[in-house]
Amino acid sequence: MINEPKVLTGILRHYATILLATTPKKQTLPALREQRSLLRGINLRNNAPQISPSSFASRRNYLVSAYKD
Repeated sequence: MINEPKVLTGILRHYATILLATTPKKQTLPALREQRSLLRGINLRNNAPQISPSSFASRRNYLVSAYKD
């Protein structure tokens, strides 16, 4: 019986945060593609030591040419 107010407060707080939270805005397709291509570039840079230099160069050249288009 002593823990009931704490439980009710926790439940009310949970549902209040759900109701007050805003839904994320949908991104346009070009913005989404740009964000994903930038993430691919970041992943390539971070994982460069794990691949051969020639593989890194070919992947880098591919991403650079894709950024220009």
